[in-house]
Amino acid sequence: RDFCLSRGLGDVYKRQVQYWALEAQQYILPEKLYVAARYAESENTSDLIEQTDNEVTRLQVSAGYWINDRALWKVEYVNQDEGVNSGGQIGTGFDGITSEISVKF
Repeated sequence: RDFCLSRGLGDVYKRQVQYWALEAQQYILPEKLYVAARYAESENTSDLIEQTDNEVTRLQVSAGYWINDRALWKVEYVNQDEGVNSGGQIGTGFDGITSEISVKF
């Protein structure tokens, strides 16, 4: 994604983030239980920062179980590492487990 930022008369600085992701999902029990994984990297290549320690990497491994046709329970392990100049929003990163229930209306 590219963004342009103007400072003063005629000064234009380019803000840019490059990213890619790889993901996979497989049902263990058809339409009931699945496992999934996702790996993503992004790099902040903006003009206004040093081009060191500017990456975010994120690994997610999860399992989901459809309780019924409208409710999904998901448990996920997440490991995210953030560089100081990465543009990440957590700080230094995150390593832990999350759980959620989603309901369709």
